[in-house]
Amino acid sequence: MQTRWCRVVDVGDDTREATDCASFALMHAMSLQQAFTFDRDDFAAAGFTALA
Repeated sequence: MQTRWCRVVDVGDDTREATDCASFALMHAMSLQQAFTFDRDDFAAAGFTALA
């Protein structure tokens, strides 16, 4: 099930966790481009730069 939050940031697949989708939506709303995360691949796929 793809959540609305993931559609907002155009992640484009159904495999994202709700927590990741909420993070993507919040980061997008705040115009943030970098994240300290261990989910490097997920954040990179959503267009963010992972710092961890």
